[in-house]
Amino acid sequence: MVIYVHGMDETRVRFSVGPLQNMSNQKAKNHYASFAKYYDFGTFLFEILFFRRFRKYLLKSAKGKILEIGAGTGKNLPYYPKDSDLTLTDFTPEMLEIAKKRAKKLRISANFKLADSEKLPFKSKNFDTIVDTLGLCTYPNPLKALNEMKRVCKPSGKIILIEHGSSNIQLIQKIQHGREPKHLKSTGCSLTRNYLNIIKKSNLKIMNIKRNFFGIFYLIELKL
Repeated sequence: MVIYVHGMDETRVRFSVGPLQNMSNQKAKNHYASFAKYYDFGTFLFEILFFRRFRKYLLKSAKGKILEIGAGTGKNLPYYPKDSDLTLTDFTPEMLEIAKKRAKKLRISANFKLADSEKLPFKSKNFDTIVDTLGLCTYPNPLKALNEMKRVCKPSGKIILIEHGSSNIQLIQKIQHGREPKHLKSTGCSLTRNYLNIIKKSNLKIMNIKRNFFGIFYLIELKL
């Protein structure tokens, strides 16, 4: 099931920032460092079924000076326009090293920087496009991360998000909340965040949004 909304909020659903607020950055960093080399294998099926086409659909519109935060192992690299001015960040060195190797293999030029997505080491109004894919589910404070994206984005720029979170179907929400504790403990990411409410708190404006797979996956373009 797919829902399209352009420039407006969708049906309200239950919102949870999720218990990742209680996870320290160091604990999260250690968690992702421990399975960095297994990450691509662990997400392979979802990549084939969903994320590959999501990346292709959204990232072709990235332009200018591009910042990707929470870049992980660099899964987005093949989908940016050729000769893009890319800066990729992650707060896990092990993840970023894999991204560097992927860029080298693809012959893609990019800058790589260790950085906390909730405290970016860049000056304000510095990038034309900000990209975050499957990252907001893992940050202890997703609103803070989104506000940082807003800060470093140029007034004429945009923010691109691909995320998974709370469904807009009540039965699936119930299942997600039931699985949340176990999933959070094993993967370090929340199943229950509602990005529409987080975006509303950030005062960013929705340009386009597409929701897929029973409303669980969010494909979003934002402007200041």
